[in-house]
Formats: sequence, structure tokens, C-alpha cells
Amino acid sequence: MIINGLEIQKYGYIDKGIGTIYEKLILYRIGSALR
Repeated sequence: MIINGLEIQKYGYIDKGIGTIYEKLILYRIGSALR
């Protein structure tokens, strides 16, 4: 999951508008998964 998150973050930097949404979703999922 961390690798996928980093990959999506790279795409996020390319597309800031869509990237930020993906980053928030990924970070939220990772946070919920850790808990």
C-alpha cells in the first residue's frame, strides 16, 4: 500500500488538482489501515 501511495503521489505532483484528491484518499486509507 505504501508503494502504491508513493506512485500516486508522483502522479499527484504532475496533476496537482487530481493528485491532491488521490493523496488525501491514499493517506486516509493508510491511516485507517494502520489503526
